[in-house]
Amino acid sequence: MEDDMDFKTIPVSQCPYKDNCVKISASNQGISFVIRGCESQVYRPSTKSQDIPCTSNSSPSVCRCPDTLCNNSMQYFYNSILLFLAIIFNTQR
Repeated sequence: MEDDMDFKTIPVSQCPYKDNCVKISASNQGISFVIRGCESQVYRPSTKSQDIPCTSNSSPSVCRCPDTLCNNSMQYFYNSILLFLAIIFNTQR
């Protein structure tokens, strides 16, 4: 299956101390593209990072975070599960 893809999956990397994880997502005409990596490797050296952690109201959206592996999709999966469980337990009272 991986041979059919235009872009390969790259291994997980740990960002250096005081570097942020970055996720940049863009969608246009039904095509989505995601870039994940360390801020120091994704941005040009002359680019200043924004102080806001996430901008996802439009495309492209940019999220940056200081925690380990915080720019992966599993974080949203776990948050969704917790929200679902909270709703279920709240309605059973």
